[in-house]
Amino acid sequence: MTIVYRRELLANAILEIRETLPAMWAEMAPGFGAEQPEPRWDLYFTAEKRDAAFLLTAREEGRLVGYFGMILHDNPSLKNELAATATPYYVVPHPRRGMILLALIRHAIRICQRAKVKKAMIKTHPWASAESLLVHLGAREVSKDFMFDLAVREVKEVVNA
Repeated sequence: MTIVYRRELLANAILEIRETLPAMWAEMAPGFGAEQPEPRWDLYFTAEKRDAAFLLTAREEGRLVGYFGMILHDNPSLKNELAATATPYYVVPHPRRGMILLALIRHAIRICQRAKVKKAMIKTHPWASAESLLVHLGAREVSKDFMFDLAVREVKEVVNA
């Protein structure tokens, strides 16, 4: 079967994306506890209206099999530089899953280049890592994120010994 990749408006794909959220959340977010995915759709729609966000989809016979989006923004660390940050992305279990994600990322990077983005950031999780694909495309690791889940426990006190 042929996979068709294209840029779509979020409004046209939101129902299908919502259907993937339980599976995506179960796979991609075990470190986030018992919360359920409740995306801030309003933020994505607002950014899209300002041409500061885009969504790419992968479809097989019209059925959504993957999506990848990015938000474009001023780089908070460098003046006069446009940056892009990936939104949560997902590819359903599929025999060509890795190739689908690879193609979505390639398309996203091309769109960023045309928009004059200088830095594009894509997050991946240790429990569902896309690291090998990102490195294959030429990305390099530049940071590690650490999360305090303050709803579950308090921060440990520092004891000077």
